[in-house]
Amino acid sequence: MSEFWYTDTTMRAIDPAYRSFIHFSPLHFFLIAVAAAICAATAYFYKKSDAVLRRKILVVLAVLMVISEIGKDLEALLTGQWEWAYLPFHLCGINIFVCFFYALKPSDFAAEFLYATCLPGATMALLVSTWNDLPFWNFMHLHSASVHIMLVTFPVLLVCGGFVPNFRRLPKVLGILALLCVPIYFINPVLKSNFFFLNGTENNPLLEALAGILGDKLYFLGFPVILGAVWVLMYLPWEIRKKRLGAKAK
Repeated sequence: MSEFWYTDTTMRAIDPAYRSFIHFSPLHFFLIAVAAAICAATAYFYKKSDAVLRRKILVVLAVLMVISEIGKDLEALLTGQWEWAYLPFHLCGINIFVCFFYALKPSDFAAEFLYATCLPGATMALLVSTWNDLPFWNFMHLHSASVHIMLVTFPVLLVCGGFVPNFRRLPKVLGILALLCVPIYFINPVLKSNFFFLNGTENNPLLEALAGILGDKLYFLGFPVILGAVWVLMYLPWEIRKKRLGAKAK
């Protein structure tokens, strides 16, 4: 079988030390810059488009992500490499379908959930990619990179289209995340999976740093702290903007 079809499990079994790029190397920064350029170009085009075309762009992005996710599973099944870990139970996998449902039926809460979870989650995935243990010219590598770029782009487009994030919706977002974590925590040991990264750091530099502080068993307790800090950075500018607009209106 060609290495184009290898999954990460297969590649790790063949060469555990293989890396197509090193985190925060010049090549990695170049890849991040390319992803940012694609996102910015799409956002610029979206902002210049009318309402009908904007809706079509969101639908196309959502459909492409769903097709790519299904294609990933089909590829693994047809090559005999499928694992329970390929179910879309990671946060980014769940957000693929949130994007799809938003494209079909837009709602402020779905937009908020995507802004609060999809945007930072997919951005973090690009910054500390776990698919660098696969060659560049590899189906799973291309799937992971392209899907995460689209996951970052989708909520960016919503903001460009006029959506204004509201921190008052965050308790509900946090509640849903907590509800998702409970079954995931118990599913992981049964399926030998690592959904929500609750069952291992997977060579992720950020998670390994948390493990160094909190230990290999409790590193995930640092997630709420990091998420809280990220949300402050994501929502504070909107609150400042809101107050300035309110002051000008007076």
